[in-house]
Amino acid sequence: MIKSLIAPLVFQLVFFALMLLEFVIPSAGILTVLAILSLVTSWWLVIASDVSWLFSVVLVSDLILIPLTLFYGFRFMQRSPLANRSDLSSHDGFHTQVDLSSGLLGKDGIAQSMLKPWGKVEVEGEVYDATSTGPYLESGTSVTVVAVQQNKLTVEPKRSQGE
Repeated sequence: MIKSLIAPLVFQLVFFALMLLEFVIPSAGILTVLAILSLVTSWWLVIASDVSWLFSVVLVSDLILIPLTLFYGFRFMQRSPLANRSDLSSHDGFHTQVDLSSGLLGKDGIAQSMLKPWGKVEVEGEVYDATSTGPYLESGTSVTVVAVQQNKLTVEPKRSQGE
């Protein structure tokens, strides 16, 4: 009888431990899959057990402990230094753009991508996010900066001298 009690309870404990670890250590769901396998194994052993009251005890405890585990898991996750990194860098694919000054206003540049209406332009050797004042602009079009707002340039096609 003791043997038929220990194995399901051990798998239950493993389930709860793995679930809490999943919240603290990002594992791309691997710990969750292992936890669910542990839970299924526990329930399979409970159903196969010859102890009549074990099913009821495990069912009631799971109905109480699973929501509590999820609640506290999300609270732990908020404090976890592994799951809650705030130091993004260019190594992580995060790039910041410096605040653009109005010193670019009136400068000429070249469209580096098609602006429809958003795209990239190069002004004085630097590439910036930009939008066109109206028409789509092909890549390579000469443009003039007509506005600088919210780290974005607004450009229009460069007018020729005769216009």
